[in-house]
Amino acid sequence: MNNNWLNRQMHDPRGLLLGILIVLGWLLILRHFPLVGWGIFLVVVAIIVIAVFQAIRKQR
Repeated sequence: MNNNWLNRQMHDPRGLLLGILIVLGWLLILRHFPLVGWGIFLVVVAIIVIAVFQAIRKQR
């Protein structure tokens, strides 16, 4: 994560608010439909891991 992104998040709280809403929504889904919630979680983690690997590969 570069610092510019972090600074933008700090100055523009909408992204942070959206993140909180997404997390709360996910927890609600997880509570009522555990399998669906964990499925979403695994997909999101996979996307993040792939994105990080792509970024590392581009830096080399």
